[in-house]
Amino acid sequence: YMGYQVQDMEDEDEQQNEEYQPKLTKLEADYMKKVKDNHKNTLVQKQIVAGKEFKGIAFIAKPDVILFKDFEVGQVYRQKVLVTNVSFSFNSFKMYPITDAYKDFFDIIYMPSGKMSAGLSTTVEVVFTPKVNADIVTVLPLLAETGPINIPLECYCKKAIVKGDKSILDFGSVIYGEEGKVKLVLTNTGALPVRFELRTTDDKKLPVTKPVKLAPAQLGENLLRQQEEEIDEKSKLAESHRETKKEEVKKEPEVKKVEQEEKKEEKVEEVKPEESKKPEKKQDPKKPEEKKKTEIKKQEIKKEEAKKEEEKKVEISPPESPGKVPEKEIASPRLPDFPGADFLSQIEFFRTGKVEGYSSYTLIFTFIPIELGAKSVKLLLKFDNDKYSSPIPIELKGQCVEVPIFIDKPVYDFRICPYDCMYREKFLLHNRGNRTMQLRIHAPKELDDFLEFNPVNGYIQPLSKFEIWAKFKPNNTILTKAKRFIIGPERICVVLKIVCELQAVPVLFKLDSECTTDELEIVPRDIDFGNLYDQVAPSVKVKVTNHSKLPQQISFFQIPKEVTAEPDRGSLHILPLESTIMNFIYRPPNDGFYGETSGVIWLRSITGNIVAKEHKMTFVAKKEKCPIMFDKSKISYPCLAEGETYECLLSAYLNTGVAKDYMIEFSPPPLKLCGLKFCPTTAIVKQKKQVLIQILYDAKIRNLDPFIYDELQKELTSAAAASIVVKNKLIEENLLKKKEPEIE
Repeated sequence: YMGYQVQDMEDEDEQQNEEYQPKLTKLEADYMKKVKDNHKNTLVQKQIVAGKEFKGIAFIAKPDVILFKDFEVGQVYRQKVLVTNVSFSFNSFKMYPITDAYKDFFDIIYMPSGKMSAGLSTTVEVVFTPKVNADIVTVLPLLAETGPINIPLECYCKKAIVKGDKSILDFGSVIYGEEGKVKLVLTNTGALPVRFELRTTDDKKLPVTKPVKLAPAQLGENLLRQQEEEIDEKSKLAESHRETKKEEVKKEPEVKKVEQEEKKEEKVEEVKPEESKKPEKKQDPKKPEEKKKTEIKKQEIKKEEAKKEEEKKVEISPPESPGKVPEKEIASPRLPDFPGADFLSQIEFFRTGKVEGYSSYTLIFTFIPIELGAKSVKLLLKFDNDKYSSPIPIELKGQCVEVPIFIDKPVYDFRICPYDCMYREKFLLHNRGNRTMQLRIHAPKELDDFLEFNPVNGYIQPLSKFEIWAKFKPNNTILTKAKRFIIGPERICVVLKIVCELQAVPVLFKLDSECTTDELEIVPRDIDFGNLYDQVAPSVKVKVTNHSKLPQQISFFQIPKEVTAEPDRGSLHILPLESTIMNFIYRPPNDGFYGETSGVIWLRSITGNIVAKEHKMTFVAKKEKCPIMFDKSKISYPCLAEGETYECLLSAYLNTGVAKDYMIEFSPPPLKLCGLKFCPTTAIVKQKKQVLIQILYDAKIRNLDPFIYDELQKELTSAAAASIVVKNKLIEENLLKKKEPEIE
């Protein structure tokens, strides 16, 4: 060994002083080469036993690695190593020195054992005296007959080496209202404890926040509120788009006018080369004023458009996702602006902690979502001992998904419901999850007499639908029994709840209804036509009032032939809370019966195509003989040319059994309209005598426009008023004449 080392040293010296030595001859060089080869062949020899050559490590150490763990400076550590010959035959080894950098820290105690047969062992004791608090990684070199052997020698000081089991923490899909947990296991393979702290990627401290924890009922109310707001915002957007289109259509002609004026002004301002030579003309004072007006119009149009755009931005804000908690309800302070700050406010975890030596620490992250959608945040896990434990980058991922059970509509509007009627509605539930869930619907106790559900509970299969039928039967007592649900005059709004077995947030929805009556008031209900004669049709006015908030349709289905109702359109429509006047006419039959007759009129009212109700009316009429009779009941004139006339005679006489004289008067339509003249217009009919009346018809082409009719009516009213004044004067004069002799 020493000779080999000395030879190497000599070779190095020769290389250093090569330029000062004379060159070897060819013979000397060959001899030198042979000597070196022989020396190498004698150091390492092949071991062949029974024709087999041994290849590999001739001596193995137990333990495989000489390890001094968690040493302290100034202490002495010892370790024995058992070296065993595993070659085919006898073998021996020699100790090589440890590298110069670490040879002062180790002492090797070894008694040379000489040649060892296969399977024999010997011990080598290694004494380690650390002088520097630093790790040492080297080898203990051995030289055997079959080749060199290196036994690993490792010495580690006390330190903290912390590693995490994963760097990406994924919460997965967390249902709104529930919690998701992820664990990060920190393992310390060193002997020293170490503290850690979670910081931002910019090495800044994280703010201390607490996620908002709401009760399931509050979460359900938030979801319901958000769904209603989304519906309102969609309707507002649609209305705003319609308004903008209308305004654009209105402004198009104004904008075109302004553009045309600008083009005309530009053409006028362009000066031709011929005109430039001409002397300048004086500018009209009107032109600059017109320019100013056009510019002012443009500015006003632009200002109006800018204001409307700003109003749209303020009014039409983006819809919040279902389940988002308002800012007032969030108790945690506002986070600084860094990526993932909102997501971090929904996670509960410890910012700092301590990992003991040779132990592990489980850091739990709890995700309590309040916003729908996928989010992520990147953090940095730093340690006090940065030399051996490098910072661990951590990425937190999570997605808040909607609840698996939801209803198709947040508000079921029954609209206007008359009392004492049954209404049915289907509530459709959807399950977008992968689990079968049990459902149960809950309603307030005050509505037990008015609301029924079928079924009350059941199971909804994955990715399927479930139907619940509701029966709503309000009556007059609902407004007193359910006072706390009244939001307006006869208007009720109830929040119903569906509880799911495996879902924390209940499904809430509203039932909205406005109750009303189906009452129809008829005044008078008993009609008295009084005393009447043959061929006389008296009429009575009846007021019909609709007290319902729904329109009502009225039709007569059992009415006597003698009675007709006007207006007679088959059916009559009355608007909500309005009234109309109907005219009932009685025409007595010519059956020779005189006396009192009565009957019943049946009419049907349909309220809003929902409720049908029958109403009963009665009538009374007393028929008497007419004292005056005419020889004709119908007068027909032949076709006449324009300007021709035709006369007809009509005789009037008293009926049998009449003992009084009667005066008759004819009041035909205006002459300009009908062309009829009666002579005389008044006459006295005496007993056992007839009175002849001459009726003259003048055939003319008459303009029967409604305007002419209105003018005639005005003339008649004025003439009637004048005649009344004349009559009054005549009466006064007669009275004065009668009183004069009395005064005398």
